Amino acid sequence: MPGYNAGSGFNARVPPARMLRPGRVDVEAPALSSIALNLSYVQHVPERRSPADLLVRPVPITALLLLVLNDRVLKPASPGWFTGKLSDAAGLAFTPLLLLAILELLRAAARRPWQIGRRSAFASVGLVVAAFTIVKLVEPAGNLYGDFLGLLRSPFLGSWRTVIITQDPTDLVVLPAAAIALLEALVATRRPTSG
Repeated sequence: MPGYNAGSGFNARVPPARMLRPGRVDVEAPALSSIALNLSYVQHVPERRSPADLLVRPVPITALLLLVLNDRVLKPASPGWFTGKLSDAAGLAFTPLLLLAILELLRAAARRPWQIGRRSAFASVGLVVAAFTIVKLVEPAGNLYGDFLGLLRSPFLGSWRTVIITQDPTDLVVLPAAAIALLEALVATRRPTSG
């Protein structure tokens, strides 16, 4: 019976008495003698990637859930400085990964090599950071962005309503949240494709 080896998945060479279970390291297992143990987050990334799978990982799912929860529940219940910054931070962690996932899908549809590289990861994060900064500092850009968001929401709401964008330079304190998206994308660039 094959055993589960935390370092390499299913491995028929690990005897049942020495099987490793997720979360448990059996240092006496012979298969571990030549494997360096790496119990970091990176180890839990799937071994193969598929187009747009960046969106089904813990970071983007958490950021999107936090964004929706904050905008639909927390802001109406307790509007203020913290809830405003929380939405911005969640958006900065999610949006670059969304752009990269769309890029991967477009490349795959065009039958081109679809996996993003480091350059695409940096460009996506840089684009989102620049757009966020401009929207928060330049009123006409904020108004245009609010109209665009209203247009995107209209099919779900049944009518078009502009989204009010608050011009607040202090929102720029959450820019480091974009580093979360960058790290997530850079981890993905090191994984092989599914085919």
